[in-house]
Amino acid sequence: MKKTTLIMLLFSLNFGFSQTFNVPFRKGNLWGYADKFGKIIIEPKYDSVSADYDNFRWYVFKNGKTGIINIEGIERIPVEYDSIHKQPVHSEYNEFEVYKNGQMGYTDINGKFILPVAYKSIYKADDESFNRLELKFFVQTNTDEKYLL
Repeated sequence: MKKTTLIMLLFSLNFGFSQTFNVPFRKGNLWGYADKFGKIIIEPKYDSVSADYDNFRWYVFKNGKTGIINIEGIERIPVEYDSIHKQPVHSEYNEFEVYKNGQMGYTDINGKFILPVAYKSIYKADDESFNRLELKFFVQTNTDEKYLL
C-alpha cells in the first residue's frame, strides 16, 4: 500500500511540473507571457493580460478592447471586443459572450461564432427540457420586443 501511494504521489508531481503555464511578463509598458522559467513565450504587445487562465485561454487587453489567446499566443478571439465573459461560468463547453458596440454574440473556445455579434441580448437555454432542442438560445435584436428561439 505504501509503495502504491508513493508511486501515485511521484507520478502526480511529475505530471504537475511538466505542464506548461503562462506567467504574465512585462517589458516597458507592454505585457506578454513567459514560461515558469522566465523564457518569453508570448512577446509583450498588450496593455495588460490576465494572470489566471481558463482551460488554457487567457484574456488580453489593448486600447480598451478585450480578446482571448491560447497557450501558443494565438488570438482565438481577436482583441477588438468591448468585453468578453465566459458563459455559463461553470460550463464544460467554455463558451463566451462577446460584446461590441452595444451588440452581443456567442463564440466557442476557439473563437468560432455560434451566434454573430448582432443581438441586444442572448440567453442560453440551460433547462433540461430545452437542451433536447437543436437550437439552445433565446435571442433578442434591437427591434424585437420578444425573444426568439
